[in-house]
Parts: sequence; structure tokens; C-alpha cells
Amino acid sequence: MRKKNKSPVGGYGSPLIGSEISLTERLEGFVKYLDDDGFSKQTTDSYAGCVSRYIKWFGGLFGNPPKLLYRENILDFKSYMINIKKYLPETINLYICTLISFNEYLITIGGQTEMVVRNKDRIKIQAKQMNPNDLESADVDSFRQKVLEG
Repeated sequence: MRKKNKSPVGGYGSPLIGSEISLTERLEGFVKYLDDDGFSKQTTDSYAGCVSRYIKWFGGLFGNPPKLLYRENILDFKSYMINIKKYLPETINLYICTLISFNEYLITIGGQTEMVVRNKDRIKIQAKQMNPNDLESADVDSFRQKVLEG
């Protein structure tokens, strides 16, 4: 659970809803927000990279960086990652988790009023099943011995 800051802005950026501040300008505050929340440097760097790539994708499509997150754009970005980039489900889920955190940050600072990225946007990943054809005879012998020893 995230720490709640008593200040509406919490030192993470301007609280102007619908202002001319782009999400690119909010990225630095987001990194500070993650640092203050105890995220590791590796996670913070990864999340910052994911948000930057979302902003770059948006700018390439619409000509300007986004000022807010919109549900339709998030779903379009997800579709782009699946169909154009052919990302693995784990990678897409990383982006979705990152954008959920970024959405929470924007709400915390008053830069956005609603959650537009949801957990249900993640892709379900089926656990891999063991294929008997992938077993080596040494694996089978080892298993049989363990069963015998009991």
C-alpha cells in the first residue's frame, strides 16, 4: 500500500488539473514519488523507461506528448504492444503495472481525477505445463529412484 502524503501535492509536482503541463514534465516527479515509496533504483529506472516509451509512442502518433492519461489511449497502446511490437505478456504486464503506478501518482498530485489504467488490463499468463517429451532419461531415472527411496 502506498504511503499517503498529507500535502495534496506532496512535493511531487504541480497539482494543476488539465493544465498545460505534459506528462513528460511529470516524469521527474514520478521518479521522486517511487523513490520516496521505497522502490529500488532498478525498478524506478524500469518504470521511468516504460513511461518514457509510452510518451514517445503517444507523441509519434499524435504529434505532442500527452497531458493526461486516457483509457482509450491506454487500450490503443496495449494493442500496439501486442500486435505491432509483439511483446511477451510479461513485458506488456510490466507496462500496465507501470502505467497504473503513474496513474496513481497523477491522482496523488491532483494532475488527474480518475484511474484509467486497471489491473484487469493485464494479460493473463498461463503456467507452463511440463511436457513428458522434454524429459531426459537421467531425469526419469532420478525420479524413479526418489520414489523407490520414498
